[in-house]
Amino acid sequence: MSQKPTYQVDLTREQIAFFRDNGFLRIERITADEEVAWLKGIYDQLFIERAGEGRVSTTT
Repeated sequence: MSQKPTYQVDLTREQIAFFRDNGFLRIERITADEEVAWLKGIYDQLFIERAGEGRVSTTT
């Protein structure tokens, strides 16, 4: 990614209260499609690398 877009999210008092009460808040887009694709690639690679970690071997 060559240039990171900048996004500003202005929250209302009601949105802040909702977040405090519920622990999440649905907001409109805060990133570009290119950044989502880039992050997906990173997460996919992390999951591939960690597949099988923590499993107990059943072979003797």
